Amino acid sequence: MIEVLSPSTRHHDLGRKRHGYLDTGVQEVWIVDGEADRVTVHRAGGTTSIHTDTETLTTPLIPGWTVDLAELFAR
Repeated sequence: MIEVLSPSTRHHDLGRKRHGYLDTGVQEVWIVDGEADRVTVHRAGGTTSIHTDTETLTTPLIPGWTVDLAELFAR
């Protein structure tokens, strides 16, 4: 699941909504924060990792798939 933060729903997206996704069996929730140029990945089981615009992001759920965060956040 990918959630893009917006100013009007930021608090809800980071709290109840994120937990709701994980509680229903979603294995990963990616929170994209365009203001901070970072992606926070929350995984089932409680692990969290933060990735910045200098990284290429991958997921074990889709082997071979990558996201260049510098390209994602390019302005």
